[in-house]
Amino acid sequence: MFKYLALLFAYRCLSWLPTPVAYFIADVIGTVMYYLRPGLRGNVQRNMKQVMGPEAPAKKVRAASRRVMRNAARYYADLVRVPRLNLERVFSERITVVYGLNHLMDAIATKRGVILVSAHYGNPEIVLQSSVAIGIHTLSLTEPLQPQRLCDLVHKLRGSHGQVFRPLSLSSVREAIRWLRDGKVVPLLCDRDIQNTGVVLPFFGAETRVPVGAAELALRTGALVIPMFCRRTKGGRFDVFAEPPLEMTVTGDPEEDVRAITLRIIAAIEQYVRQDPGQWIVLESVWEPQKAAERRLPVRQSGSRGV
Repeated sequence: MFKYLALLFAYRCLSWLPTPVAYFIADVIGTVMYYLRPGLRGNVQRNMKQVMGPEAPAKKVRAASRRVMRNAARYYADLVRVPRLNLERVFSERITVVYGLNHLMDAIATKRGVILVSAHYGNPEIVLQSSVAIGIHTLSLTEPLQPQRLCDLVHKLRGSHGQVFRPLSLSSVREAIRWLRDGKVVPLLCDRDIQNTGVVLPFFGAETRVPVGAAELALRTGALVIPMFCRRTKGGRFDVFAEPPLEMTVTGDPEEDVRAITLRIIAAIEQYVRQDPGQWIVLESVWEPQKAAERRLPVRQSGSRGV
């Protein structure tokens, strides 16, 4: 209930603030949380140590961890301000597509459906929101939140400009399949196994359980898979990078095909996160010992696991 009340307060009282002021407040909150929440701080530091490597100085790991907490707070500052955004202005003034927009538009034009794979890096959601300005409409599957009031408020904010967000469930996965078969766009964040139903694969040099929903959906629907990432820059702006569609060789072995596609997605995530680890806003410990020690579950092409 505290998370719901805090987000509701931010939405009603802080969403009207200019971007620099909102980000200043977010940075203060993120820094305070870093020092007052040792559990979260420990999770983030373990993640940063794994990403940056064992040779990374402790001072740099701590600095990157503080940036993670501040950038996570900035994400919520962006979220509560979504309903008030002029998306055409955001796209023209705050979004810089560094490269790859042609890959995305060409893929959409094929009418095969497009799965945008990304990570909790920068703020991919602000890019999804602003893509309405160029006629791209998406259906995103999100982590179910509790209490229900919090889930409803978050989806109210996210859906205020027409993009579709659904909590991950069997029915929402079926909707995503229909969406892709109609030639539309489904974004998925592939760096957290929120349902603990993925497979164990190497990620930044250590094994952990990773989601496989994107690969399963691609194999089931024939949709194109495009890695796309967003990085924060100065002045409240964002750089966007879209890669060409991943090459997928279907061997007829569902388990191996899913693993192969997922490994390609992981490689793309690693490439971008390593460029600026402090923008990888994952506050849970990704490499908990039990995750790598768990039994490796066989991959089933259900289309509903590991999204």
